[in-house]
Amino acid sequence: MMKLPLQLKELSSKQVQLCLRIRNFVTQDLGVDLKEKKLLLAVSGGADSMALLVIFNVLKKSMGFSINVCHLNHGIRPEATEEYNFVKSVCEKNFIPFFGGITKVLVYAKVRKMGIEEAARIIRYRYLEGIRKKTNSDFIVTAHHLNDLAEDLLMRLIRGVGWPALGGMKAIDRERKILRPLLIISKKNLLALLESLKVKWYEDSSNYDLAYKRNRIRHNLLPIFLKENSNFLETVKHLWMLSQIDTNYFESVLADLRTLEVQIKDCIFVPRKEFLSREQSLRLRWYKDILSRLGNKLSLFSNLINLDNCVVHYRGPRTIQFPGDKKVEITGDKVKFYK
Repeated sequence: MMKLPLQLKELSSKQVQLCLRIRNFVTQDLGVDLKEKKLLLAVSGGADSMALLVIFNVLKKSMGFSINVCHLNHGIRPEATEEYNFVKSVCEKNFIPFFGGITKVLVYAKVRKMGIEEAARIIRYRYLEGIRKKTNSDFIVTAHHLNDLAEDLLMRLIRGVGWPALGGMKAIDRERKILRPLLIISKKNLLALLESLKVKWYEDSSNYDLAYKRNRIRHNLLPIFLKENSNFLETVKHLWMLSQIDTNYFESVLADLRTLEVQIKDCIFVPRKEFLSREQSLRLRWYKDILSRLGNKLSLFSNLINLDNCVVHYRGPRTIQFPGDKKVEITGDKVKFYK
Protein backbone atom coordinates (compact mmCIF):
# COMPACT_ATOMS: atom_id res chain seq x y z
CA MET A 1 0.00 0.00 0.00
CA MET A 2 1.42 3.40 -1.02
CA LYS A 3 0.69 5.81 1.79
CA LEU A 4 1.28 9.44 0.81
CA PRO A 5 2.52 11.95 3.41
CA LEU A 6 -0.17 14.25 4.78
CA GLN A 7 1.78 16.97 6.56
CA LEU A 8 5.03 18.91 6.17
CA LYS A 9 6.30 17.52 9.48
CA GLU A 10 6.45 14.05 7.89
CA LEU A 11 9.06 15.29 5.39
CA SER A 12 12.79 15.97 5.56
CA SER A 13 14.03 19.58 5.58
CA LYS A 14 14.95 19.35 1.88
CA GLN A 15 11.52 18.01 0.96
CA VAL A 16 9.85 20.73 3.04
CA GLN A 17 11.90 23.42 1.25
CA LEU A 18 10.65 22.18 -2.11
CA CYS A 19 7.02 22.20 -0.99
CA LEU A 20 7.39 25.70 0.47
CA ARG A 21 8.96 26.98 -2.75
CA ILE A 22 5.88 25.80 -4.62
CA ARG A 23 3.52 27.24 -2.00
CA ASN A 24 5.27 30.63 -2.17
CA PHE A 25 5.27 30.57 -5.98
CA VAL A 26 1.50 30.08 -6.02
CA THR A 27 0.58 32.50 -3.23
CA GLN A 28 3.20 35.23 -3.68
CA ASP A 29 4.39 35.17 -7.31
CA LEU A 30 1.05 34.21 -8.86
CA GLY A 31 -1.08 35.88 -6.20
CA VAL A 32 -3.46 32.93 -5.88
CA ASP A 33 -5.19 32.25 -2.56
CA LEU A 34 -6.14 28.56 -2.47
CA LYS A 35 -7.92 28.67 0.88
CA GLU A 36 -11.29 26.88 0.64
CA LYS A 37 -10.65 26.16 -3.05
CA LYS A 38 -11.35 22.85 -4.78
CA LEU A 39 -8.53 21.64 -7.02
CA LEU A 40 -8.69 19.01 -9.75
CA LEU A 41 -5.26 17.41 -10.18
CA ALA A 42 -4.45 15.90 -13.59
CA VAL A 43 -2.52 12.73 -12.69
CA SER A 44 -1.26 10.42 -15.42
CA GLY A 45 0.81 8.19 -13.15
CA GLY A 46 4.09 9.53 -14.55
CA ALA A 47 6.81 11.02 -12.34
CA ASP A 48 5.73 14.64 -12.79
CA SER A 49 2.08 14.13 -11.90
CA MET A 50 2.88 11.78 -9.01
CA ALA A 51 5.16 14.48 -7.58
CA LEU A 52 2.27 16.95 -7.99
CA LEU A 53 -0.03 14.58 -6.11
CA VAL A 54 2.47 14.11 -3.27
CA ILE A 55 3.13 17.85 -2.88
CA PHE A 56 -0.50 18.94 -2.97
CA ASN A 57 -1.58 16.14 -0.66
CA VAL A 58 0.95 17.53 1.83
CA LEU A 59 0.00 21.19 1.34
CA LYS A 60 -3.79 20.82 1.32
CA LYS A 61 -4.22 20.94 5.12
CA SER A 62 -1.94 23.93 5.82
CA MET A 63 -3.23 25.90 2.81
CA GLY A 64 -6.87 24.97 3.34
CA PHE A 65 -7.81 23.50 -0.05
CA SER A 66 -9.23 20.14 -1.11
CA ILE A 67 -8.14 17.92 -4.00
CA ASN A 68 -9.73 15.57 -6.50
CA VAL A 69 -7.75 13.53 -9.03
CA CYS A 70 -8.57 13.05 -12.69
CA HIS A 71 -6.96 10.47 -15.01
CA LEU A 72 -7.72 9.87 -18.68
CA ASN A 73 -6.69 6.70 -20.51
CA HIS A 74 -6.10 7.70 -24.15
CA GLY A 75 -6.35 4.10 -25.33
CA ILE A 76 -3.07 4.28 -27.27
CA ARG A 77 -0.67 2.05 -25.28
CA PRO A 78 -1.34 -1.46 -23.86
CA GLU A 79 0.12 -0.48 -20.46
CA ALA A 80 -2.27 2.48 -20.15
CA THR A 81 -4.87 0.33 -18.36
CA GLU A 82 -2.29 -0.65 -15.74
CA GLU A 83 -1.43 3.03 -15.20
CA TYR A 84 -5.14 3.89 -14.87
CA ASN A 85 -5.58 1.22 -12.20
CA PHE A 86 -2.41 2.35 -10.42
CA VAL A 87 -3.56 5.98 -10.06
CA LYS A 88 -7.03 4.84 -9.00
CA SER A 89 -5.56 2.51 -6.38
CA VAL A 90 -3.29 5.21 -4.92
CA CYS A 91 -6.24 7.58 -4.63
CA GLU A 92 -8.48 4.97 -3.00
CA LYS A 93 -5.83 4.02 -0.44
CA ASN A 94 -5.25 7.67 0.46
CA PHE A 95 -8.96 8.62 0.48
CA ILE A 96 -8.63 11.03 -2.45
CA PRO A 97 -11.67 11.30 -4.78
CA PHE A 98 -10.78 9.80 -8.19
CA PHE A 99 -12.37 10.47 -11.58
CA GLY A 100 -11.25 8.37 -14.53
CA GLY A 101 -12.16 8.03 -18.17
CA ILE A 102 -11.18 6.11 -21.30
CA THR A 103 -11.10 7.53 -24.81
CA LYS A 104 -9.85 6.59 -28.29
CA VAL A 105 -7.44 9.29 -29.40
CA LEU A 106 -6.35 7.45 -32.56
CA VAL A 107 -9.93 7.35 -33.85
CA TYR A 108 -10.48 11.03 -33.00
CA ALA A 109 -7.23 12.04 -34.71
CA LYS A 110 -8.12 10.09 -37.85
CA VAL A 111 -11.65 11.49 -38.09
CA ARG A 112 -10.45 15.06 -37.43
CA LYS A 113 -7.39 14.63 -39.69
CA MET A 114 -4.95 15.91 -37.09
CA GLY A 115 -1.80 14.72 -35.33
CA ILE A 116 -2.05 12.37 -32.35
CA GLU A 117 -0.36 14.90 -30.04
CA GLU A 118 -2.85 17.61 -30.87
CA ALA A 119 -5.81 15.24 -30.66
CA ALA A 120 -4.70 13.92 -27.25
CA ARG A 121 -4.26 17.46 -25.91
CA ILE A 122 -7.71 18.57 -27.11
CA ILE A 123 -9.47 15.51 -25.67
CA ARG A 124 -7.52 15.66 -22.40
CA TYR A 125 -8.36 19.29 -21.64
CA ARG A 126 -11.95 18.83 -22.78
CA TYR A 127 -12.32 15.91 -20.38
CA LEU A 128 -10.58 17.77 -17.54
CA GLU A 129 -12.88 20.75 -18.00
CA GLY A 130 -15.90 18.46 -17.91
CA ILE A 131 -14.79 16.92 -14.61
CA ARG A 132 -13.87 20.37 -13.25
CA LYS A 133 -17.43 21.52 -13.82
CA LYS A 134 -18.87 18.27 -12.47
CA THR A 135 -16.88 18.60 -9.23
CA ASN A 136 -17.29 22.38 -9.08
CA SER A 137 -13.49 22.70 -8.85
CA ASP A 138 -11.87 26.13 -8.99
CA PHE A 139 -8.76 25.07 -10.94
CA ILE A 140 -7.42 22.25 -13.07
CA VAL A 141 -3.88 21.68 -11.74
CA THR A 142 -1.27 20.22 -14.10
CA ALA A 143 2.28 19.00 -13.45
CA HIS A 144 4.12 21.07 -16.08
CA HIS A 145 7.59 21.86 -14.74
CA LEU A 146 10.69 23.86 -15.68
CA ASN A 147 11.93 21.33 -18.26
CA ASP A 148 8.49 21.42 -19.92
CA LEU A 149 8.72 25.20 -19.93
CA ALA A 150 12.11 25.02 -21.69
CA GLU A 151 10.67 22.65 -24.30
CA ASP A 152 7.68 24.92 -24.78
CA LEU A 153 9.92 27.96 -25.24
CA LEU A 154 11.96 26.15 -27.91
CA MET A 155 8.78 24.98 -29.67
CA ARG A 156 7.47 28.55 -29.72
CA LEU A 157 10.80 29.79 -31.07
CA ILE A 158 10.62 27.22 -33.89
CA ARG A 159 7.04 28.27 -34.70
CA GLY A 160 8.04 31.93 -34.84
CA VAL A 161 6.07 33.19 -31.84
CA GLY A 162 6.77 36.80 -30.87
CA TRP A 163 7.50 38.48 -27.57
CA PRO A 164 6.28 38.22 -24.81
CA ALA A 165 4.45 34.96 -25.68
CA LEU A 166 7.88 33.54 -26.59
CA GLY A 167 8.54 33.28 -22.83
CA GLY A 168 6.41 30.15 -22.66
CA MET A 169 3.17 28.83 -21.19
CA LYS A 170 1.27 30.61 -18.43
CA ALA A 171 1.57 29.46 -14.84
CA ILE A 172 -2.03 30.48 -14.32
CA ASP A 173 -4.72 30.78 -16.96
CA ARG A 174 -7.70 32.31 -15.20
CA GLU A 175 -9.90 32.14 -18.29
CA ARG A 176 -9.39 28.39 -18.72
CA LYS A 177 -9.02 27.88 -14.94
CA ILE A 178 -5.66 26.12 -15.26
CA LEU A 179 -2.91 26.29 -12.63
CA ARG A 180 0.68 25.11 -13.20
CA PRO A 181 2.33 25.36 -9.76
CA LEU A 182 5.49 23.37 -10.62
CA LEU A 183 6.52 25.56 -13.54
CA ILE A 184 9.73 26.87 -11.92
CA ILE A 185 10.78 23.48 -10.49
CA SER A 186 13.13 21.25 -12.49
CA LYS A 187 12.30 17.64 -13.23
CA LYS A 188 15.50 16.66 -11.42
CA ASN A 189 14.11 18.04 -8.15
CA LEU A 190 10.75 16.31 -8.65
CA LEU A 191 12.44 12.95 -9.28
CA ALA A 192 14.60 13.42 -6.18
CA LEU A 193 11.44 13.97 -4.11
CA LEU A 194 9.80 10.77 -5.39
CA GLU A 195 12.94 8.69 -4.93
CA SER A 196 13.52 9.94 -1.38
CA LEU A 197 9.92 9.10 -0.45
CA LYS A 198 10.00 5.80 -2.37
CA VAL A 199 6.93 6.79 -4.38
CA LYS A 200 6.29 4.64 -7.45
CA TRP A 201 5.54 6.06 -10.91
CA TYR A 202 5.16 4.82 -14.47
CA GLU A 203 7.29 5.74 -17.48
CA ASP A 204 5.24 6.51 -20.58
CA SER A 205 6.96 4.72 -23.47
CA SER A 206 5.52 7.23 -25.95
CA ASN A 207 7.72 9.92 -24.35
CA TYR A 208 10.67 8.37 -26.19
CA ASP A 209 9.03 8.18 -29.61
CA LEU A 210 10.89 10.64 -31.84
CA ALA A 211 7.97 10.76 -34.25
CA TYR A 212 6.58 13.42 -31.93
CA LYS A 213 8.06 16.92 -32.20
CA ARG A 214 8.08 17.51 -28.45
CA ASN A 215 10.12 14.34 -27.93
CA ARG A 216 12.64 15.41 -30.57
CA ILE A 217 13.04 18.72 -28.75
CA ARG A 218 13.27 16.95 -25.37
CA HIS A 219 15.81 14.30 -26.36
CA ASN A 220 17.73 15.96 -29.21
CA LEU A 221 17.52 19.75 -29.00
CA LEU A 222 17.26 20.61 -25.30
CA PRO A 223 20.34 18.53 -24.33
CA ILE A 224 22.41 20.62 -26.77
CA PHE A 225 21.38 23.84 -25.01
CA LEU A 226 22.11 22.28 -21.61
CA LYS A 227 25.52 21.13 -22.82
CA GLU A 228 26.39 24.65 -24.00
CA ASN A 229 24.97 26.24 -20.85
CA SER A 230 24.47 24.06 -17.78
CA ASN A 231 22.30 26.85 -16.29
CA PHE A 232 20.01 27.00 -19.32
CA LEU A 233 16.94 26.05 -17.27
CA GLU A 234 17.60 29.01 -14.95
CA THR A 235 17.93 31.21 -18.05
CA VAL A 236 14.55 29.93 -19.24
CA LYS A 237 13.03 30.69 -15.83
CA HIS A 238 14.36 34.26 -15.87
CA LEU A 239 13.16 34.81 -19.43
CA TRP A 240 9.74 33.48 -18.44
CA MET A 241 9.60 35.86 -15.48
CA LEU A 242 10.44 38.83 -17.71
CA SER A 243 7.78 37.77 -20.21
CA GLN A 244 5.18 37.66 -17.42
CA ILE A 245 6.12 41.18 -16.32
CA ASP A 246 5.79 42.46 -19.90
CA THR A 247 2.55 40.53 -20.46
CA ASN A 248 0.98 42.01 -17.34
CA TYR A 249 2.03 45.52 -18.36
CA PHE A 250 0.72 45.30 -21.91
CA GLU A 251 -2.49 43.64 -20.74
CA SER A 252 -3.23 46.62 -18.51
CA VAL A 253 -2.50 49.04 -21.38
CA LEU A 254 -4.55 47.05 -23.88
CA ALA A 255 -7.48 46.94 -21.46
CA ASP A 256 -7.63 50.74 -21.73
CA LEU A 257 -7.27 50.69 -25.51
CA ARG A 258 -10.18 48.27 -25.91
CA THR A 259 -12.51 51.01 -24.68
CA LEU A 260 -11.74 52.87 -27.94
CA GLU A 261 -13.03 50.00 -30.07
CA VAL A 262 -16.52 49.67 -31.49
CA GLN A 263 -17.78 46.12 -31.96
CA ILE A 264 -20.76 45.35 -34.19
CA LYS A 265 -21.46 41.61 -34.33
CA ASP A 266 -18.21 39.98 -35.52
CA CYS A 267 -16.56 43.22 -36.66
CA ILE A 268 -14.30 45.46 -34.58
CA PHE A 269 -13.78 49.06 -35.70
CA VAL A 270 -10.98 51.35 -34.50
CA PRO A 271 -10.48 54.98 -35.62
CA ARG A 272 -7.26 55.08 -37.63
CA LYS A 273 -6.11 58.17 -35.73
CA GLU A 274 -6.00 56.12 -32.51
CA PHE A 275 -3.36 53.83 -34.02
CA LEU A 276 -1.39 56.78 -35.41
CA SER A 277 -1.08 58.35 -31.96
CA ARG A 278 0.65 55.25 -30.54
CA GLU A 279 4.19 53.90 -30.83
CA GLN A 280 4.75 51.02 -33.26
CA SER A 281 5.42 48.54 -30.44
CA LEU A 282 1.97 49.22 -28.97
CA ARG A 283 0.25 49.33 -32.36
CA LEU A 284 1.53 45.84 -33.21
CA ARG A 285 0.34 44.45 -29.91
CA TRP A 286 -3.05 46.10 -30.33
CA TYR A 287 -3.48 44.62 -33.82
CA LYS A 288 -2.53 41.19 -32.51
CA ASP A 289 -4.85 41.51 -29.51
CA ILE A 290 -7.85 42.26 -31.73
CA LEU A 291 -7.01 39.49 -34.18
CA SER A 292 -6.58 36.98 -31.33
CA ARG A 293 -10.07 37.80 -30.06
CA LEU A 294 -11.44 36.99 -33.52
CA GLY A 295 -9.76 33.57 -33.50
CA ASN A 296 -6.66 31.93 -32.07
CA LYS A 297 -4.82 31.29 -35.33
CA LEU A 298 -1.24 32.62 -35.28
CA SER A 299 -0.86 36.15 -36.68
CA LEU A 300 2.35 36.17 -38.71
CA PHE A 301 4.84 38.93 -38.04
CA SER A 302 5.08 39.82 -41.74
CA ASN A 303 1.30 40.30 -41.91
CA LEU A 304 1.32 42.55 -38.85
CA ILE A 305 4.16 44.68 -40.26
CA ASN A 306 2.32 44.95 -43.59
CA LEU A 307 -0.83 46.01 -41.75
CA ASP A 308 1.10 48.63 -39.80
CA ASN A 309 2.64 50.07 -42.98
CA CYS A 310 -0.82 50.36 -44.55
CA VAL A 311 -2.23 52.08 -41.46
CA VAL A 312 0.65 54.54 -41.06
CA HIS A 313 1.42 55.20 -44.75
CA TYR A 314 -2.12 55.33 -46.10
CA ARG A 315 -2.30 55.14 -49.91
CA GLY A 316 -5.93 54.29 -50.40
CA PRO A 317 -8.23 51.48 -49.17
CA ARG A 318 -6.54 48.12 -48.55
CA THR A 319 -7.63 44.68 -47.31
CA ILE A 320 -5.13 42.35 -45.66
CA GLN A 321 -5.82 38.64 -45.16
CA PHE A 322 -4.78 36.85 -41.95
CA PRO A 323 -4.80 33.12 -41.07
CA GLY A 324 -8.14 31.77 -39.88
CA ASP A 325 -10.23 33.66 -42.46
CA LYS A 326 -9.59 36.95 -40.68
CA LYS A 327 -9.38 40.20 -42.63
CA VAL A 328 -8.49 43.80 -41.92
CA GLU A 329 -9.77 46.69 -44.05
CA ILE A 330 -7.97 50.04 -43.86
CA THR A 331 -9.71 53.21 -44.99
CA GLY A 332 -8.89 56.86 -44.47
CA ASP A 333 -10.59 57.22 -41.11
CA LYS A 334 -10.97 53.71 -39.66
CA VAL A 335 -9.59 50.17 -39.50
CA LYS A 336 -12.05 47.29 -39.60
CA PHE A 337 -11.18 43.82 -38.24
CA TYR A 338 -13.55 40.95 -39.08
CA LYS A 339 -13.82 37.23 -39.75
